[in-house]
Amino acid sequence: MQPVEATPFDREEMLERLGGDTVLLDDVLGVFLEECPKMFEEVRGAVDAGDPRKVHRAAHSMRGALLNISAGPAAAEAKQLELLGSEDRLAEGAPVLERLRRAVERLQQALAEQTAG
Repeated sequence: MQPVEATPFDREEMLERLGGDTVLLDDVLGVFLEECPKMFEEVRGAVDAGDPRKVHRAAHSMRGALLNISAGPAAAEAKQLELLGSEDRLAEGAPVLERLRRAVERLQQALAEQTAG
């Protein structure tokens, strides 16, 4: 039996925070979709460089952006990388980075469907 995956983002929670403004919701999601690849590459580059301070900073920024759009699963993975950076435990970073990549991919697909619909 396959584990049930969490929804990539909580549209209703985000919409509530935006006062029900669906136009603003679409705008925010559009901006996020544009910026997300850059944010992920910054995190990946910091992990690849083995720079714990940069990993912490980049993962923290990405987590904040993910939380702003109510993307809990991807934010949880970013938080793990943030923690690994702050504790200088980057040897454990590769599998967490891969989980973040997969979570971001699912999120981007869900958001693209959301903004297209």
